[in-house]
Amino acid sequence: MSTMPIAISGAGVAGMSTALHLAKKGHEVHLFEAAAELSEVGAGLQLSANALRCLEPLGLLPALKAVATAPLSIEMANGRAGSKLTSIPLGTHAEEKYGLPYLVIHRADLQNVLKEAIWAEPNITLHLGCRIQNAVQHEDGVSLEGGLCGRQLETRYACLIAADGVWSKIRKNALNLPPAEFSGRVAYRTTVPIEGVPEHMRNTTGLWMGNKSHLVHYPVHNGSMLNIVAIRREDWHEEHWAYTASTLELRKAFEDWQDEPRQILELSENWTRWALCGLRPDGPWHKGQIALIGDAAHAMLPFMAQGAAMGIEDAYILSSAIEKLGTTSEAFAAYEKARKPRVARVVRQAINNERIYHLPMPGYFARDMVLKTSSPESLLAKFDWIYGWKPEDDALN
Repeated sequence: MSTMPIAISGAGVAGMSTALHLAKKGHEVHLFEAAAELSEVGAGLQLSANALRCLEPLGLLPALKAVATAPLSIEMANGRAGSKLTSIPLGTHAEEKYGLPYLVIHRADLQNVLKEAIWAEPNITLHLGCRIQNAVQHEDGVSLEGGLCGRQLETRYACLIAADGVWSKIRKNALNLPPAEFSGRVAYRTTVPIEGVPEHMRNTTGLWMGNKSHLVHYPVHNGSMLNIVAIRREDWHEEHWAYTASTLELRKAFEDWQDEPRQILELSENWTRWALCGLRPDGPWHKGQIALIGDAAHAMLPFMAQGAAMGIEDAYILSSAIEKLGTTSEAFAAYEKARKPRVARVVRQAINNERIYHLPMPGYFARDMVLKTSSPESLLAKFDWIYGWKPEDDALN
């Protein structure tokens, strides 16, 4: 084990998960975060069994279950026709099938659980307000450059793990890789108190599909709030997570939908929007002693709800590679080789899901017929390869 600390850039879900796994294995970790405080970024997310299997060894499941919700089902419907299509079982069915629950959680709650674990871990030093812009590799380690706590740090690190998100500075400046590309899709999000929400929406995930758009809602904050996300094709692109959205413009975009889904949009007057960007997962994820993880390596569109889960899986596999091979380029190469096939398959599935969700008329007639006539259990089983994944499935060679 190297006597030098490991540096991680970015204290999001992937960065904090990686720091915790490495610290549990005895490594000294310095975790750098550009923000002055760890606060909520983004919206709700889904923690399926594959992600929970990677968080369970950290002892986080009780804390996660206390703030998350386990929806009973996914209710799929046609937003323009207003017709209900199928109800895919989750709840106890998913937990019995995969061994762990299928949870929905607000990103802020997940971050808080990870943050509490970070603060309790003596092997982790958290540097807030420290933006890493670049890194330089030397024979005796890696040095960091940028606006680091208002000063330049002299410390050398055994390696740098870049978990600095879809607009990663390390990806661009240290690895000279292309930035993420705008997908042509924009997501609008809001949360509302559960008291004003119809009863049947309080313990399920709703998915309404439409022409080049769809609407998702599910309970978060231990069931006290409803998270709502509307996604549509739109020519708007800004590199930020929380631009204020025009409620009038959003409702106009869904004016040809039926009353029930449009009434969901009426539940809030406070919406934010962000441009959805992605990265091809087949590019390089490491160079020497610097590795990319999570969205910095393979940002994907949210149509499979696995973006955070893939970063959590990355954290487990990368820490295992370092435990096996040390803080070496060989460890990063083994991690990349192990993870790429699965991540690429999930990316392809997300793209295929969008095509299915956003079918225009008359194409959606065939989709709706398949959903109505298929066994709900068989629809869930199509994703056994995602939810049933175990860390040992991504073998390190």
